[in-house]
Amino acid sequence: MHEQNKINEAKYFLAQMTTLVNNREQFTYNLSAFLAAARSALQYALEEAKIKTGGQKWYERQVTDRQIVKFFKGKRDINIHSKPILPSAKIGVAVKGTVHLSVIFEATIKRKDGSTEEVKSTESNPASTPSKENETTVTYEHYFSDWKGNEDVLNLCDAYINEVETIVSDGKSKGLLS
Repeated sequence: MHEQNKINEAKYFLAQMTTLVNNREQFTYNLSAFLAAARSALQYALEEAKIKTGGQKWYERQVTDRQIVKFFKGKRDINIHSKPILPSAKIGVAVKGTVHLSVIFEATIKRKDGSTEEVKSTESNPASTPSKENETTVTYEHYFSDWKGNEDVLNLCDAYINEVETIVSDGKSKGLLS
């Protein structure tokens, strides 16, 4: 009955995570909210389905047959009952700035008549002054170190909410959910 509301809420927090991917603190706050909302959709489904014939069995099959659903149930349980979930991160740092160089060229010229000439040249651009503005960009890619696949947190969350939607849709098609 209220499953779609919680699915929409979870999608909202997933969109926030996407926007805030490079703000680790706010990313994890939204991950926590996502975990709670997505799990609540399934808990609403269980409560609604178990009062109908075969509903409890249907729900258990749906949840236990899906690796990603079991994984996220565990993450949500840890996040609520033990400690906040803090995914691992690959952090990229890029620095953009201006570099000014001077070039020194030295050569010895040997002529056919045996004479030599030393040539020394210094080139620089004294008119240009070093830029004080450097741009540093820090990027994050969040991942769960205990997930066996290569997906990052955002892709896993997207796959998980799609699974939750599939379960709810299946329950509706079977008349177990309204």
